Amino acid sequence: MENLNTNLINFQERERRHDPSAQAESPPPPPLPSGCISESNITPRRIAPVLVSAKDGLTSVNRASPNSITKGKQQTLLPAASFGADTVHLWAPSEQLRFSRDLEIDDSCKRNPLTGKLTVEHPLLTLENGRVVTGKTFSIFTADYQFSVVWEKLLGYSHCYLQFSAAAFEPDNLALLDEEGLIRAVGKIQTALAEKGVYWELLTARLGGLALCRNLLLSEPPPNFLAILETLHFKKTARKMGYGSGAMGLGNKQWYDVFYAKRLEMREKGKDFQKCPENLLRAEHTPRNSAVTFDLVKSKNIPELVQNWDGLKPAYVRVMKREIFKPINDAAAEEQPPCCDWVALLSDATESARPFSSFATSAGILAFVSDQGLTRAKWLIENQFCDTSTKVGCIQRDRWFRSLEAAAVTLEMQKQTTTARGRRELYAELRAAVLDA
Repeated sequence: MENLNTNLINFQERERRHDPSAQAESPPPPPLPSGCISESNITPRRIAPVLVSAKDGLTSVNRASPNSITKGKQQTLLPAASFGADTVHLWAPSEQLRFSRDLEIDDSCKRNPLTGKLTVEHPLLTLENGRVVTGKTFSIFTADYQFSVVWEKLLGYSHCYLQFSAAAFEPDNLALLDEEGLIRAVGKIQTALAEKGVYWELLTARLGGLALCRNLLLSEPPPNFLAILETLHFKKTARKMGYGSGAMGLGNKQWYDVFYAKRLEMREKGKDFQKCPENLLRAEHTPRNSAVTFDLVKSKNIPELVQNWDGLKPAYVRVMKREIFKPINDAAAEEQPPCCDWVALLSDATESARPFSSFATSAGILAFVSDQGLTRAKWLIENQFCDTSTKVGCIQRDRWFRSLEAAAVTLEMQKQTTTARGRRELYAELRAAVLDA
């Protein structure tokens, strides 16, 4: 493994450099002690409540002082950080950690019922008293973090993995933390692990993943915007991932994005959701591995991440524009005439290498199902696009049918909403809010 040199961040000096009056009044503060920065060593920023809103439903998200908000429904004020980090993933080889002799752990492999021997004897970790614990995995799961040691067969040694929410120790999970709050959370997680008998210097751990999020206070309830996402090639709902009912997710092996109603998610998790505005939608982007994370945030560990913090928001905007709000989705959000020559559009699309994607871009799946109905739309697709005499043709037909069925669900969701605005306006507001730099 490469040697990661960690330079601790002096936040007091960083604030002082941006405040000329502070430079004149006091000398530079002494350097911070080694190890994880404790809460007492950090001067917290002044928290000034701001409101994130959207003008006329179409402009970008902006910050306004509470006194300047005179129209519309009164909304709860958001924390100052409407952009920040949430879930953090860290990892390191187990040899870089120390494990107490009092660690509550047993050999995790199953024993052969005939011989009594372990079926697999991998040296998972070594305690301070020299005892070698064999097995495949060892885990500590709590409400604040998930820690595990996993034997890596291809490498021939074990790795330790840690996942935690940056706001785990906050009063609620509504706020998104800045760099100082992230360092405080890391210190608290490190202390919590030590209490369990796991000693890990988290500032030297490798950054494996990081959820970058925006809290968006929109003009209408989140379901109105989540229904629009059904038309943007979102493949699955994110409910099973713990984001609450109605959450929409899209991703692949390298990243995933999730949009969800924060108030509903807090309520379903038993959190105090009364402080959360009704129209708050959270947009979250998470890279799935260390390489993709580094490409996004240009950081290998927590100290580098804090040093590069100012570049996180522009990176988030770039990746959301590239992966979510791309030209094909911009075209899909445009309103279509109530009546189209769908047969002609389908025929034109067959000339493309990807006929269904071409049709979705030019015509719009939602408009197609709305105008023709689900049954008629399926019949046209099967007769214009698919060769059901082959296995590949049947697989394509079923995949396109699922897109049509998703569009039908979207239409039903839109009927249940009370908005009179078209999907073009809602899409424009959501796009501007997410991509506001």
